[in-house]
Amino acid sequence: MERIIGLLHSHGEKGSRIDVAVTIMDEDSSPDVMDFAGRLRNAGLRTEVYLGSSRKLAKQLKWAAERRASFALIYGQQERGGGLVTVRDMDSGEQNHVSIDELASHLKERCAASR
Repeated sequence: MERIIGLLHSHGEKGSRIDVAVTIMDEDSSPDVMDFAGRLRNAGLRTEVYLGSSRKLAKQLKWAAERRASFALIYGQQERGGGLVTVRDMDSGEQNHVSIDELASHLKERCAASR
């Protein structure tokens, strides 16, 4: 067990960075965001879903920054109505709207370019 813990600590911050942090804005969006996370993981992207109790975007983006996420997904009522997902670049703060069908390929391309 001690060897495993030592290996985990030896990776430092570099090993803890994730590709995509998925926010959950309301209960209605939960099934959709879990589906997004599954699609992104299947595409080979390190993806985590916010599981905290707060629905405040600022708190969830702070969590994404703490996880050192490259991108955060925002899927609220406006996005849901338009069939889009907001993709926020956590380094630059730039946000783009991406269709749900193109989400995995878009993020895979962006993550590959940033590595």
